[in-house]
Amino acid sequence: MTDEREIHLERLLGRRVHDSRGRVIGRLEEFQLAVVNGETIIAEFHLGPDALWERLGGAALHLPFLRALPLRPTRKRIAWRHMDLSDPSYLCLTPDAADEPH
Repeated sequence: MTDEREIHLERLLGRRVHDSRGRVIGRLEEFQLAVVNGETIIAEFHLGPDALWERLGGAALHLPFLRALPLRPTRKRIAWRHMDLSDPSYLCLTPDAADEPH
């Protein structure tokens, strides 16, 4: 028996995330977990190319030839409470997410 709050996170990776107006703000590439009272929860979601590098192996970003590239950080961090997961096929931010910086 599965809990209604359970989501297969691996199925969400690579999906586009939309803001409250429906504009794409990036792709979900990584997430950070935390343990609270013995339960594993999602602390935040990471969007963008840097988050993809983080998922594929953060150590690669420290290689000399990659550090020499003029890359600017493009990762967005979204707090768990600002992600609407009610429809896993259409990821979007909650309306109150616009009030806080990412």
